[in-house]
Amino acid sequence: MDWRRAYKFLGLPVVLAAMAVGLTARAEDRPERPQVSAATSEAVIHLRDQIERTPITSRLSVGEFLRKTGGGDDLTHLLLRAEIVGGPRWIDADTCQVQLEISGMRVGHVLEQIAVNHAKDSPIPADELAKETENWRRHTFSGSGSSTAFGRVIKLRIPAQAAGWANVPEADREKALAAAKADAITRVIDSIKPISLAGGKTIGDAIARPEVRAVLIDWLEHRPVIRVEYRSDLQVELSMAGTPGGCFDTLRRAVTKETDLPIPRSEAGWAHVRDDFETRMLPPVGRATAPGVAHAEVIVRARLAVPTVPPDWIKRESEVEAIAELGSSRLKSAREAESLARHKLVEEIGGLPLSPGLTVGKAAEQDSRFRDAVSRALDKTRTRTNYNHPKGVAVIIHLDLYDLWDAIQAIR
Repeated sequence: MDWRRAYKFLGLPVVLAAMAVGLTARAEDRPERPQVSAATSEAVIHLRDQIERTPITSRLSVGEFLRKTGGGDDLTHLLLRAEIVGGPRWIDADTCQVQLEISGMRVGHVLEQIAVNHAKDSPIPADELAKETENWRRHTFSGSGSSTAFGRVIKLRIPAQAAGWANVPEADREKALAAAKADAITRVIDSIKPISLAGGKTIGDAIARPEVRAVLIDWLEHRPVIRVEYRSDLQVELSMAGTPGGCFDTLRRAVTKETDLPIPRSEAGWAHVRDDFETRMLPPVGRATAPGVAHAEVIVRARLAVPTVPPDWIKRESEVEAIAELGSSRLKSAREAESLARHKLVEEIGGLPLSPGLTVGKAAEQDSRFRDAVSRALDKTRTRTNYNHPKGVAVIIHLDLYDLWDAIQAIR
């Protein structure tokens, strides 16, 4: 897995999936407590998400431009230098919030440079891009993130919308959270074991040493939590901070102390090991199910059969429009309109019938596989923004419903 790529999903209800912490692989360079680095990582991801959804032209968004030019890393490097507004804010002794801001002018300059450096692949010339983005360069992009210690997560109340969890005993919820954390740690360790170290030895050989393993486990155990999702199928997903670079640095220090263990003898050799961490290490995201036979039965019932008969709606295209009043910022109004339009689209496709008594929305609520299918389909939407609408800024979103059916069939 390449940590330099961010991945996101829009579900029913809307949730962000496991964080792409690798988007901020150097955020840990900030000399702060771990919660600050983790909150900064999440803020950068939200900031980038906001920028990617910004239109360059009526048919081209920043995200599409970056995908076609391969210039995503250039934008990432810029965002890692975004300003922390007012410094980190501590909600309590364990929970930190960070808000980042960056000017549209700086973003525009980077996009122009990408268009110059990747002229053959760029869907728009640099000079034309400069003209098209002139209207939002006066504005400021912002993104926020938060993180907390695992002990604080245990104490937090379950969100009211977490269907089914209200009947799970508190002790079982805590066990599920602990199991999800253990699963996240195991995933990370298993993913880095095959990485070559030196002399035919691997990271797995190094971790087999009790002293090295203890250092790694301690580092992973103390990673802040950046997201917890309680699912309707009584699974909990826990996302922790922790980048490949941070993990590599921790293990390098521990391995170097083992004098009889073969290690790279040059910085070039260590750089190769670090690169392997970047591509092989999985995000520290773990899942677990609330314990108990009754809960397991609920999960079995939640796995729905995938319909085989195509419904009538697959030949249609869903189109929704939302309008936001024009305020002080046209860009902000456009984002508000797009958010409203996406919400309308989710509601509309949620009402589509799959089989007698079962709609897409109900299927997504009962089975996470259908929710993920909806997410994949929504990634294929087309968006058009009208800044000259008489009532403000209008956003129209199109979805070919065959793409939705195709995503559902891919569940098999």
